[in-house]
Amino acid sequence: MEVTIDAASAKTRTSRTLPLSPVTVEVVKNLVAKRHPSWGENVPVFCTENGTALTRFVWWKRLDTYGKELGVKIRPYDLRHSFALNYLRQGGNAFGLQRTLGHSSMAMTRRYVNLTQLDLKQLHSASPLNRLLTRASRVR
Repeated sequence: MEVTIDAASAKTRTSRTLPLSPVTVEVVKNLVAKRHPSWGENVPVFCTENGTALTRFVWWKRLDTYGKELGVKIRPYDLRHSFALNYLRQGGNAFGLQRTLGHSSMAMTRRYVNLTQLDLKQLHSASPLNRLLTRASRVR
């Protein structure tokens, strides 16, 4: 339940292995199960409708087409930025995000995340005082 991004494919030229959630594994299994039977075993997980590798250009073009249909401009890196923000909003650790994105410094990771005032208010609920207050109420 993990995926390895080899150094040749990574923008930073550093390989990394990332865990996959059980939900993600099931979705990928379903995707692979719906492939054309004549494709065989060596077709990339994410491919074109013909079973050929999905290049960055083809992916960019698809997003552009979908965006035009929806009336929004969307780029591949918009999805990466959205992932980063949602990762933190769902309780993910900033250092885990840094490793997931393959950044060598937290400064680069910070560029991906633009937290709103509401985000900061909700994150403040993780204050260490909450733990002290619950412990103090148990002691009484």
